[in-house]
Amino acid sequence: MALELTLEERIRLGIAWLDAYGPKGWRRKITAAIKADRFYLGSPSHCVLGELYGDYCTGIEKLQISDGYAIGFDKDYQGTDDYVTMTREWKRLYKLGQRRARGLK
Repeated sequence: MALELTLEERIRLGIAWLDAYGPKGWRRKITAAIKADRFYLGSPSHCVLGELYGDYCTGIEKLQISDGYAIGFDKDYQGTDDYVTMTREWKRLYKLGQRRARGLK
């Protein structure tokens, strides 16, 4: 029986994955995309990996990720996730992590 993670848990894994294996300065690029209001997980070029690598597929390949869903980079195509909700949750958790890194709550 496979363990099913929540969207928040998957996104937290994705952020941790990028901290460990992502490109140097990845947080700056995501911050800029959020501030420019172009960050959207439904867009292959403006999702997390799109902002970092030019498009989703290139990011998956460069990071050697076999399952973008498992770490919050893609939606569940069985219908439980949607890109609007995922984008909102990515922004929330990303900003929360940035505030905590600066010692804020």
